[in-house]
Amino acid sequence: MADPTVTLDAKPSNAPGLELQSRLLDTLATNENIPSGILHRCAAYSSRIRDFTGAIDSPVCSQAEWADIYHELAFGQRHGTSLLAVDLVNMRGADYVARGLTPIFVADFDYEIVRPRFWVAIQRYLSAQLPADAFPVDAHPIDQMIESRRAFFATTIVKTSYGILTTLPRIHRGLEVSFVLPRNGFFSNHAIQLTGVEVDFGRGLGYQPLELDVPVTVQYAEPGVKTIHLRCSTAFGVKHAHFGLEVALATAPPADVYWNLTAYEPYQGTTALGHAWVYYGSVNGVKKTVLTEPVIVAEGFPGNYPLDYLWERLNQQGLATTMLAEGRDLIILGFADGTLPIQANAFVTVSCIQQAIKERSGNKLLQVGGASMGGLITRYALTFMEKNNLPHQTSQYFTIDSPHGGATIPPSIQAFVQYISVYQASAAPFASMLLSAAAQQMLMLWIPAYSTWGSGLSIGQSPLRGLFLNDLRAQGWMPRNLVSAAVSDGVGTGAQNGDTPGAEAVGFTATACIWDNSYVFPLGGNQVTFAKMECNKVDSYVWTFWASNGPAYDSAPGGLTDAFAQLYATLPNSKSLYFSNACFIPTVSACAVGAGFFQPISQNTPSDFNQIKFSTTGNLNHIDLSPELAVFLAGFIRGGGESLESPAPAERPRSLGQIRKGTKSTSKVEEPVS
Repeated sequence: MADPTVTLDAKPSNAPGLELQSRLLDTLATNENIPSGILHRCAAYSSRIRDFTGAIDSPVCSQAEWADIYHELAFGQRHGTSLLAVDLVNMRGADYVARGLTPIFVADFDYEIVRPRFWVAIQRYLSAQLPADAFPVDAHPIDQMIESRRAFFATTIVKTSYGILTTLPRIHRGLEVSFVLPRNGFFSNHAIQLTGVEVDFGRGLGYQPLELDVPVTVQYAEPGVKTIHLRCSTAFGVKHAHFGLEVALATAPPADVYWNLTAYEPYQGTTALGHAWVYYGSVNGVKKTVLTEPVIVAEGFPGNYPLDYLWERLNQQGLATTMLAEGRDLIILGFADGTLPIQANAFVTVSCIQQAIKERSGNKLLQVGGASMGGLITRYALTFMEKNNLPHQTSQYFTIDSPHGGATIPPSIQAFVQYISVYQASAAPFASMLLSAAAQQMLMLWIPAYSTWGSGLSIGQSPLRGLFLNDLRAQGWMPRNLVSAAVSDGVGTGAQNGDTPGAEAVGFTATACIWDNSYVFPLGGNQVTFAKMECNKVDSYVWTFWASNGPAYDSAPGGLTDAFAQLYATLPNSKSLYFSNACFIPTVSACAVGAGFFQPISQNTPSDFNQIKFSTTGNLNHIDLSPELAVFLAGFIRGGGESLESPAPAERPRSLGQIRKGTKSTSKVEEPVS
């Protein structure tokens, strides 16, 4: 299919409030008027900073909201000692979490903010269509325009794991929690220190003293969301903060063995790290104590998922427990950083395969697969091993909704995430993920960082994608000395998934100067708008993205992402949602066939894989396993387990029956359109 032509247009905003706001900032933001050094500018999304006063009835703060409010204060700093960047604050919290501690971070800041009544006066003035440059700023005394306030808020810090454009629930696993209130977890812009700190840990025992830097172990009787209360004495009286912590039991069974893995070799100077949870299967109902029939399954983007999440995904329809009950051993492979280049984590996979061969008792061949990006990582690893004469001793290779022909995240969502991340802290991790090497290697259309934007910018796939495909071709494109199968969450009919190309998907307006319209990517056409946005906290422009000859990425049949619904959920109240889901991995991509998005395919359509299976019940969410897909995978894996001395017929299989006999693929594969 032809690549779309995508361009960016930037025009100065004509919103009258923007010019007036600029004048106000010039007038107000002086050292004399802003003694705290911070002039809080109303958040692009709804901010509750006014509510966190330290009063006993202050609201409960989440970890995400704590980070957003802290970032708002840092963003509004006009003078004084610079606040620590929010990503460095997060790193500080992660250091404690890595040591098995749950730190409590406290923020106590003086700041100035525009009085609500003054904003109302401005809005009334502009609503009357009076000229912005004539607004009588000098007629309003400073104390009528701004007020000095104090924010006091706290949170627990637990490990944060991400999915595709979503934050997984922040949960502490286990009923025993080791809390600590570290000195370097107190953030402030004045000299007041925390003293007389007491905490009620939400278990019905009331407040207890808590010393700085001294861990305290708390045992909860049952799982659930715990509301924790903190109070301390200050020169301004007693301050209160309330925050939540969800405590839950582990859902995955404990692994029998845990491996720490180091990449077989560096890639471009980076030696990637990984880990694996090893589960021994059972024979005649008796659990084994050694590895005999290894099945390796690699996780997807952005990597470093918690075990409970991976187990839940792999055990859909009882797939994992069935494998173990039938005697196979499950090795769940994770990556310390799944945003690194695919090749870097492929070398971690090489190490995992070699470790499995080393630990294996007997001579049963391995089975290797992956979900989502994990399928690409294992593909590269196996192909690399064959190219470099490294025995992988693998009989079967399988993938679950993997982007063999590329992935797509709605370009309109990509654009808005890059734009708003300049101001909104909660969007920054996702902007970073979309800019990562792995994302660039997979995305068919990639929106670059906001810092590179300019009128007339031409946008397409990242150069890193082309380099990755060339590298994969040089390695051999596909592993050949084994049997392969690919599963897609999409249908094979070629029908659109319900998203109307070119139609608006999400829209919102926070103020006259903060708004966004995200559209379903168009099909064909000339200079069709797919994204348009403005945020006066970022710049003074209206940004418009156009596409010509659009291939309707978002409307393709395939594994789905709820990216539009996720964006809608984060926006303030003045918003509209017209389409919730969009295509993430097109069916033709997951099945590695050389067809267009909207061409029907069958189980016999030529593919780089020996066997393909797609959904016949509708487009599913990405890496969901319906009963029919789980039955197919279980049957494919059940057909493996060959021994090293097994013969390897040369005929390429085209049926599941042949695959179950262990037939290998030796024919030349055809590269799909990419």
